[in-house]
Formats: sequence, structure tokens, C-alpha cells
Amino acid sequence: READEDFPPSITVIKRGAAPLGGGAVKFYSPIVKRSGVGSGELLPIDCCDMGKIKRVRGKVVCCKIPPSSAARAAHSAKGVMHRLLPDVWVHTDSYSSKAKAAVAGSATKRGKDGCGPSPGMTIHLIAQSTEGHVIAAETSLDTTSSRGRVLPEELGQKAAALLLEEIRRGGCIDTG
Repeated sequence: READEDFPPSITVIKRGAAPLGGGAVKFYSPIVKRSGVGSGELLPIDCCDMGKIKRVRGKVVCCKIPPSSAARAAHSAKGVMHRLLPDVWVHTDSYSSKAKAAVAGSATKRGKDGCGPSPGMTIHLIAQSTEGHVIAAETSLDTTSSRGRVLPEELGQKAAALLLEEIRRGGCIDTG
């Protein structure tokens, strides 16, 4: 293709998966990028000196083969921690079941939900956006191999919020993860 700027980099989640068996799939597209320098379509260095103030937090709780109420509980818990410090916090939930159940439902298949991999799991992604346009992220997942036993969704939400706050506390314009 001649004009790669018409086709920006993109990633599409085809199927979600959770550890230990995975089973997820993504489709990734990236145009060829020229060497650094002046000109269109080339990579240029960035200058990250001022982090700015955190203005909003966005997040998503994704669960596979786990009741949707667990995702809602984890999201509510993460929002509870973040709302103590910031009013602009949104955490959405997205639940997937097995492919067989999604096919029976009909409407889930039309929305693009093709089910998930063979393992049950839940993940929370939280992203803090600053006034300077920088993004700090943190995520945590349900550990299905834990010898401690079951982890409540509320604990997972609080852990995700604590990880994001730790990233913010460390300062800098790029997260450590």
C-alpha cells in the first residue's frame, strides 16, 4: 500500500482467554514505519518531563466463565477506592461465557462476543490519564493457581486500585509495568 497513514496501527480482540490454558486470540496490524527523522510517517522522539495532575481514571473488568456479578463486584470495589481521591472514575464490565452458550443466546454473537478460552478467569485494567495527556496503567488478574484459596472479587478490585495508586505515587510519565 502506498499510503500507510490511511491505515493506522490497530489491534482487535477476537477471543478472550485466561490463564493457565489461555485460548485468546487477537488481530494486530501495524504499517511499516520509516527510520527516525523529520518527515511524515516517521517515528519522532517524545519528551516526557511533566506528568501533570491525574484528571480521570478509566477501567474495564473482563471475566471469562465467571458470573457477571463477580465482575460488577470487582468494578464497584475498585471504584470505591478511587472515588475517595478522584470524582471522574469509570470502570466498565465485560463478561464472556463459553462459545456454546453465546451461540444459543444469539444476541451475544451479534455483538461480536465469541465466547472465551477454556479456563475461567477475571482481569481488571485501570488507566489514569493526566492533564498533560500521559497515561499510567495497572492491571491484575485472578490467580487460579493460588494456594491461599479463593480471592473475593472485592479484594481483586482493591488490589487493582492499589497497584494504580502505587504507579501514580512513583511519579514519572511512563508506568513500570
